[in-house]
Amino acid sequence: KYNSDFCVHGDDITMTADGTDTYHIVKSAGRYKECQRTQGVSTTNLVGRMLMLTKEHQQRGDKEYDVDRRSSKDMSSDSSARSPWTGVSQFLPTTQKILQFSNKESAKKTDKIVYVAGAFDLFHIGHLDFLEKAKELGTYLIVGLHTDPVVNRYKGYNFPIMN
Repeated sequence: KYNSDFCVHGDDITMTADGTDTYHIVKSAGRYKECQRTQGVSTTNLVGRMLMLTKEHQQRGDKEYDVDRRSSKDMSSDSSARSPWTGVSQFLPTTQKILQFSNKESAKKTDKIVYVAGAFDLFHIGHLDFLEKAKELGTYLIVGLHTDPVVNRYKGYNFPIMN
């Protein structure tokens, strides 16, 4: 009907109000792909932010440089960290998420250090391509992340969507 090759969804369970598998039609057509869900990230919340053009999620003023140090278990029980659309935890603490992508090794004196900075909002393949090219320029890559007000200043509207 929509001329799509496949539908992708996370491995969390999705059912209609009557208990029917939401994706039963695309599954029976052999067009369903499932991927591991990113812990703490709600697609519904992100889409809601884009459609509603909200800015409440952004860290501004004295909170601009704050890093949430709570564990991800605590985040799911705090009402301020819950999606208004789904009621689930929104995002993992920044340092915890960064460590998942880090090799946790310091630069050596012999390394050629490359530094890049940006928003990397709603991380996608273009960001990955950029970072791979940057890494090719040296032996140790440092990635700086712009704060919410900086991103909002150059992107406008309600960006960044995911902080």
